[in-house]
Amino acid sequence: MIQELSLHPFTCLSTLSNTAKRQLLDAGILLCTDISSNPDILRKLQFDERHVQRVLDEIEAVCRF
Repeated sequence: MIQELSLHPFTCLSTLSNTAKRQLLDAGILLCTDISSNPDILRKLQFDERHVQRVLDEIEAVCRF
């Protein structure tokens, strides 16, 4: 069901630190799709462009978008 609906929690991502995961949770973000549909969320958390791209690449690999 998770794979069928692409409901992967972002906590499965290894490119995010525990601190970043906590910040995203505090911002109400739960799913990889929340991040992939609005990568500015990461920029607002002061991620540099290279890190944003690494996270998006991992989301694509994990979720098979």
